[in-house]
Amino acid sequence: MGSRRLPRLSAQGDSEMAAPHSIIPEEMQNAFTTEQKEYLAGFLLAVAKRGETFFVGNTASGLITDGSGAEADSPNLAAAPKEETWFGTPIADLCKEERWKYEANPLDLWDELLAHANENRFPEGRDVFHFKFHGLFYVAPAQDSFMLRLRTPGCVLQAHQMRGLARMAEDWGAGEAHITTQGNIQIREFQPKDIVRVLMEVQSLGMNSRGSGADNIRNITATRPAGLIRAKSSMWLRLLRC
Repeated sequence: MGSRRLPRLSAQGDSEMAAPHSIIPEEMQNAFTTEQKEYLAGFLLAVAKRGETFFVGNTASGLITDGSGAEADSPNLAAAPKEETWFGTPIADLCKEERWKYEANPLDLWDELLAHANENRFPEGRDVFHFKFHGLFYVAPAQDSFMLRLRTPGCVLQAHQMRGLARMAEDWGAGEAHITTQGNIQIREFQPKDIVRVLMEVQSLGMNSRGSGADNIRNITATRPAGLIRAKSSMWLRLLRC
């Protein structure tokens, strides 16, 4: 290669002589021979002209760095991207149900509920799990229907709520309701075409079925006189009915 200088292309495309000191940081000037400096100057200019990135990072003084030290002012472009996590767990390590929750918020699927009701269609796969967040359990193969689980905080119900639930069970369900060991109410044998009107009726009664299934807090039980001693129970009941 001899001592020949490599040309540098200017912004206008004209050839200019490359000045090694203008390319190589001052701290490294004495680390290379003149021949090495000129070669590096031409190489780096050619790469810069093509708009390519050829380093992983640099310091404020222009030194190339791997980006791992405290002196680095730019990220390590060569480092492997950090794996995305879901509440601290790598996405690849999530179980099937947690991955479904990561992909879509189960509480934000009103459009899917409407579509299933309009088509009188039972859920499949991920939707079976997501519907549980709304208190709707597709109980096949035991029954080809939905079971609705309601939340009854403190096991307290009003008379008008009991009458409303009885109408729902009679008009759209099995004609009866069950009380669970957790103090909730369950009504079986709802068909897909009725699930939206069922949920709307539940809301009109001042009740809620959201979060009564899947990995949620099903209910908070209380002692038998809890509904009568309002000073001790009213605060928790208000919180649970939100």
